[in-house]
Amino acid sequence: MRQHARNQGGVPIFNLKSRVPHLEPPSDKCKEIANKQTAKRALPDHSKKQLAGIKRARGDIEEEIEPTKKKRKGPKEPNPLSCLKKKKKSETLAQNGNGKKSRKRRRGKGNDNSEDLMKLIKKVTSEG
Repeated sequence: MRQHARNQGGVPIFNLKSRVPHLEPPSDKCKEIANKQTAKRALPDHSKKQLAGIKRARGDIEEEIEPTKKKRKGPKEPNPLSCLKKKKKSETLAQNGNGKKSRKRRRGKGNDNSEDLMKLIKKVTSEG
């Protein structure tokens, strides 16, 4: 049956391989039929020449077309922020002592409650 479809030409042939459809490449007969149809659609040489002459007369086609060259990008300028002068250390830092910046320290809630919980558990277990 596949051989008959291949000889017909223009008939796609599908195969199922492990639940996946596969399409076979076109056969020689299909390629011949496609070439014949494209040849029918193509214009003859003498009509192509006539069309080119008409387009030249109208000014649609330029005889000598020079390829446009791509413009090369030049070097880029430096980042303006990197060109700024460096800031001097402020006087307030120098007044705080040894020129070090004082920081606020955050003290988080520690696990001090865990020791209290253990004491309470021991009390409750010993009482009960």
